[in-house]
Amino acid sequence: MESALNSLIDLTEILVEAEQKLEQAIGQVTSRLREVDVSEQEDMAQVDKTCYRLHKLVEDFRKTMKEKTRTSHLKIKNLLRDVKTDLSNRLGKVTSHKHIVTRAVAVSPRPTLIHMTEAVKDRVNSLDLSATLNADCWVKPLSSVESCQEVAGRVENELLMFEQQKTESKFGYQDGDSISSAQRKRVSGVHE
Repeated sequence: MESALNSLIDLTEILVEAEQKLEQAIGQVTSRLREVDVSEQEDMAQVDKTCYRLHKLVEDFRKTMKEKTRTSHLKIKNLLRDVKTDLSNRLGKVTSHKHIVTRAVAVSPRPTLIHMTEAVKDRVNSLDLSATLNADCWVKPLSSVESCQEVAGRVENELLMFEQQKTESKFGYQDGDSISSAQRKRVSGVHE
């Protein structure tokens, strides 16, 4: 009878000790949960800050690339407008002289036609009749597409590598992770 009573007292002590350790472990986990919550909030704030910074860098890059693209295209458009204006002016002179020649043929009496022909011929010969476009008209504007795609690819690769590194979380376990083996042995009836 005394042996049974001692066994019950031992079991009670084991259970009390286990209960205390479990309560302590629960307290540690609760404390750790709070730490992780705070860490999560701090990390989320840092992620927001970093992403805002990245967004600003991307926006600045976008503005710079658009300005370079606009400038490159504007130079060529201005050149083409100048060429078009010059060609239009030449066309106006050619058309005007064509009308003069046509009128001269229609209204000039035969004796003055020879004199008129020489005068009109001199004027027509002084005109620039070429319609050949110089090589500048065919220059392509500097394209930003390839450089933008290259930058986007690099950033994407860096972000993917960073994401892979960060998803490999390291979990560490500490000693005292539940009821000790000595307590387990005592509960099962095995004495050391």
